[in-house]
Amino acid sequence: MSEGWVLGVLGVLAGLCTTGSFVPQVVKTWREGETGAISTRMYVIILVAFVLWLAYGAVIGSWPMIVFNLLNLVLGGMILAMKFRAASRPGATNTSAVADFRSATRSSKDIASQLPGLDH
Repeated sequence: MSEGWVLGVLGVLAGLCTTGSFVPQVVKTWREGETGAISTRMYVIILVAFVLWLAYGAVIGSWPMIVFNLLNLVLGGMILAMKFRAASRPGATNTSAVADFRSATRSSKDIASQLPGLDH
């Protein structure tokens, strides 16, 4: 078995895993339209990384690196675009899902006061 063939298969498998990891998030975001829990900063950084990996793949002539980072760039870009679109809607707030959850729940003092056996 040739070393080049093994490296090509390894690159394709790694690319399938990476690209496949974005598909559920794109589908969920597309269906639900909820983007509050998505980190804008993380997606901007990862898109920059995909551009850099794409450039690196082009320099070394690695087609798996080129193809899969291009696909990742498209999928990550779709998620970020949906995030920006949701934020630009009238009446949109810039809160995360965690902040929404925290504001909708009671404070820890309220919960602790109802637990038996605790000194209040």
